[in-house]
Amino acid sequence: MLVFPGTAVASLPPLAHPTARERARSHPEPSDVQLDAAPINACIDAALAESAVGARLDTRALADLAQELTGHLARLLPLASARYRATSARDRDPVLGHWIGYLQRRLAVEPPDAHANPASALAWVQESARYARQTLTLVLAEETAEQRHAGVTRR
Repeated sequence: MLVFPGTAVASLPPLAHPTARERARSHPEPSDVQLDAAPINACIDAALAESAVGARLDTRALADLAQELTGHLARLLPLASARYRATSARDRDPVLGHWIGYLQRRLAVEPPDAHANPASALAWVQESARYARQTLTLVLAEETAEQRHAGVTRR
């Protein structure tokens, strides 16, 4: 930052760096959150049932689906992230970590305007529905006997 002689420099507050313990407290544990999968699955099914072939798209319904899917993904993503962090570093799939990061960046951007560009909004809604289904599967997945056995033998 350039400072010219005779000018005052505004002091900025120090940057806050959260500790690992504070970061861990800010993310819910998957077992702490009650999750009802029925409304999420109903939204996903409705989004994947939309079709642009030979039909006029209902832009209001697309906008509502986009908003609903964004909410479901925002709720599922911290749970998936917590589940990913709960695995030992040796067992983590790096692709899954990148995928979670991509979804976090995707949620930071507004979905396309369904009224201005319905085809783009439909593509966004259907892609988000697939991501929501994958994330829901990850969150609800039970640990298999093989995974439990592998975890016991590595301790």
